[in-house]
Amino acid sequence: MRKTALALTLILGLSVLAVAEMKLVETVEANPGVFAIMPRTYIHSPENKTYTTGSVPIDVSFEISQKAYDKSPNPTIDIQLDNAGFKMKGWFRIPAEFVSANDTWVIFHGASVLENLPDGPHTVRCSCSATTLGSIYDTVASFVVEARVPTVTILSPEEQAYDNSSIPLSFSIDEPISKATYSLDQQADVTVDGNTTLTGLADGAHSLTVYATDVAGKVGTSDRLPFTVGEAPSISVLSPLNQTLFSSNNPLTITTSEPFSWLQYSLDGQANVTVNGNMTLTWLSSGLHNLTVYACDEAGDIGASQTIHFTVSAVTWEWAAIVLVPIVIGSAVLVVVFRRRERNLTLSAQENV
Repeated sequence: MRKTALALTLILGLSVLAVAEMKLVETVEANPGVFAIMPRTYIHSPENKTYTTGSVPIDVSFEISQKAYDKSPNPTIDIQLDNAGFKMKGWFRIPAEFVSANDTWVIFHGASVLENLPDGPHTVRCSCSATTLGSIYDTVASFVVEARVPTVTILSPEEQAYDNSSIPLSFSIDEPISKATYSLDQQADVTVDGNTTLTGLADGAHSLTVYATDVAGKVGTSDRLPFTVGEAPSISVLSPLNQTLFSSNNPLTITTSEPFSWLQYSLDGQANVTVNGNMTLTWLSSGLHNLTVYACDEAGDIGASQTIHFTVSAVTWEWAAIVLVPIVIGSAVLVVVFRRRERNLTLSAQENV
């Protein structure tokens, strides 16, 4: 029984193959041109690569044998993006134009543009038709879109004034990159491995732009950042010093590290007094005092000296002079008056004798 069943199965399989072969022969005999030379389709664009734009050209040509070409009046190319369904978004049809012909082939060409493609991998299938039989052959191309440029944000420096010639440069980028550069004051780009420090900055206004190149070669650019550098002038007070002074009039002697646009001092926390340079502090009262000097350079940066603490002695030659001079003058006047009176009395007595 088992051998009989096996034999029947084999006979049935051979019969099916025989029928299929007969059908194939009939089809070939009915359409000898179509099966004699298969049509050929070429997708020239997109290529199997990464595109840095969301608009990718599509360029297709196809060849159909002279035997199969039946002079169809409307040769076309169907475009199917990312396996889009028939007449759905991503599916569209473009006309195919006759290019040339020879004894064997008729050549057609069609072109269009794939617009607004999102970042990521894509496939495009092209189905060509130049006969009343419909689509005769299709082929597929794969490609990648990386259209979005990196977003670059400068975190430091900020848009402000700095009193230091060395400022940290830090920035953020929203995707992996192959290269980062910066341009200071629109000069040549400087390549960096990441965050760094800007050094040796001159006083005055500056601008900074950071660029980032991603792995697809797209370049992102930060906003141009303006900032100002101005190192405050250094001020040294040479006189008075932290000591006791025995005069109410004392010289104020100052040196600055750079030219200044104005110079001021504050005595005992009072309002600033503007001076042109070295001068004399007068009529200082006895007791403790403190003094701070301020200078503004030509860039507008303000520096301050260390606060000087000094003492004016309670007994000074000036105060002694103020007290003693009137006494001496008064005494001298009294002496002169007394002697004149004494002389007058003497002369009067002599006259009476």
